[in-house]
Order: sequence, then C-alpha cells, then structure tokens
Amino acid sequence: MFFRKKKGKNDDTPAVENAPQSVTPDAVAEIPTKVTETTAKVVPASSSSASGSALANILIIEDDSIMLLAIRSILAKSGYNLITAKDGKEAFEKLDTENYDIVVTDLMMPYANGLEVVSKIRNDITKRHVSVIVCSSVGNEETITEAFRLGADDYLKKPIKAEELLARIKKLLERRTTNPQLVTKKTARTNV
Repeated sequence: MFFRKKKGKNDDTPAVENAPQSVTPDAVAEIPTKVTETTAKVVPASSSSASGSALANILIIEDDSIMLLAIRSILAKSGYNLITAKDGKEAFEKLDTENYDIVVTDLMMPYANGLEVVSKIRNDITKRHVSVIVCSSVGNEETITEAFRLGADDYLKKPIKAEELLARIKKLLERRTTNPQLVTKKTARTNV
C-alpha cells in the first residue's frame, strides 16, 4: 500500500492520506520491503566506490517489527537497496535467491537464530564475500565471541545508534572495495 500526499487543511504543509496513526505490526507489513527506483537511484552493487556512497544490497533480518522499521529507515535514507526478512526461515529463502553485499541480522529469532545465519553464509562458498553485522540486545560475551568465531564481521548492541550503524556499513564496504582479497583470506577454510 503506497500513501498519497495531499495538502493539509488550513495550511500548506503536506498531509499523508491513509497513513496509520501509530506504528503497528500491520502498518509495518504494508511498508514496501525493497527500495526501488522511485525512492532511490539504482546502481549495481559491484560499482561500490571506496567512499561507500554507491548503493549496496543489504538484507536486514529482524523479528521485531519496530526495530526492523527503524533499521530500514536509517539505511533507506542513505539510498541502499534493502530487502527484509522477519525470521531465520525467511532469511534463508532470501539468501538463496538474492545476492547481498551486507547482512544485518538479529541474534534471537524464530526458526533460525543469527548464529545459524552467520554459519550458513560462511559455509556457502558463493556467499563468503558477504559482510555480516550481528545486532542484538544479548550482551553475553560468549554469544558475541561465538558470532565472531563463526565469521561475523561486526557486532552492534541494541538499541542501535543510526550514526554507528551507517559508519560500520560504510567501513565494511570500503574494506571490500579497497582490499577484496581480505574477505577471501578471512573466510577461507583450512582443513587440518
């Protein structure tokens, strides 16, 4: 459902017709899950510049609809191509059908948790180039260590600060662009 702008009564400020009065799971479900050419210019992910200003394909995996909306809003303003998944099962389906530059995943989710998502990405030779940021309110040191051991590139503690998320995504994109061999070396598996 797309919203149509109309002029507000008694002033020149735009009002949004049919907009929900509060953010509810139903309202969030009606928000488009992929940024399209009408909302951002589309640039192939392979043309990402070292400055990180070119678009990248980002998968956001989050089961909390409010947090999903918040992360999506932060990243949409920067013009990234966004795809969302509400749980581990949907994330696995989207990982199998699309190519991503970065995955931002929650840890605690139904069907498959964030650690399983990281493991799936790192064990798939065609996905090892994907950078993974784990976001969670879980502050357990063992869980964080396990996420890094499985191959997560970064970790953010909730609540997420917009500037911090954007800076970390930019850093990961710059690292990939300036030294693509770094990703290959990091994710290569050695049999002992």
